[in-house]
Amino acid sequence: MARLDHEMQCFESWISLRPWEVKLRSKLTADLMGELQDKMKDIAFKPFGSSVTGLDGPLSDIDIAIHVPSLQRAAGQRGFSPHRPEALKAIEQKLKRICDVVEDMAAFQVVKIVQAQFPLVRVVHKQSRIDFQIVSSNTESLVAEKVKDYLEEYPNLKTTFMVAKEILVSRNWHKPQYGGLSSYPLFMAIVGSFKMLQVSRDLAVHQCLLRFLNFLANFNTAHMGLSIEPPALYKKRKSQLLGSRELKQDIREDSVGICPYARYGLKLNQT
Repeated sequence: MARLDHEMQCFESWISLRPWEVKLRSKLTADLMGELQDKMKDIAFKPFGSSVTGLDGPLSDIDIAIHVPSLQRAAGQRGFSPHRPEALKAIEQKLKRICDVVEDMAAFQVVKIVQAQFPLVRVVHKQSRIDFQIVSSNTESLVAEKVKDYLEEYPNLKTTFMVAKEILVSRNWHKPQYGGLSSYPLFMAIVGSFKMLQVSRDLAVHQCLLRFLNFLANFNTAHMGLSIEPPALYKKRKSQLLGSRELKQDIREDSVGICPYARYGLKLNQT
């Protein structure tokens, strides 16, 4: 088992970004945001996601949040805003302006606008082919703080996450649009399993991974949800579907949690 621990730690080191890659990504991010900021004074741009938390790899895209003061929610506001349709239209207009600005850049090009809960623009750096996602979001500060706190709480969390992520990728279970777990929900699922199973700080890394996989394999996403703070399992109401407004409201009102993907039938305990 000591050899397995060593191999997992070596894998984390191998899959993590090299210092020159971190510098390159930071420079390209600064270049892109700088050119956008020069042309769009009414929008603030800020990196977030895995490039900020340190959980990114060589194939990770770089997330950039846009802040439009007139469209941001008040601090602590939760649930669905009654003005969301109007706000989405305004955000889409801002994203189209971003596309126009990027199209005039020599080093970057627009891939497409993705219609999602938070509409986003996919941009690629022409020479390196590094992907960027520019999205309107006001939750990145909380996410970064929570990720940092959990990484300090569980020393083997990052290694467990890196290996588990590659396991899901190998099975094509990492795409949320098909019911998979993308990076942040996967990270929070691991944290939730650690808290539910009362994993200690000094537990061997291979045991951390095995406990998480066993937890996930026996987690019935069709009927149960997972709360992280406080750690608990809760039953879903049968009358609700994941796409309903009420269930989305319940999920958002959890201080921190993972989104249950029961609607798509993700069951990792099947052979």
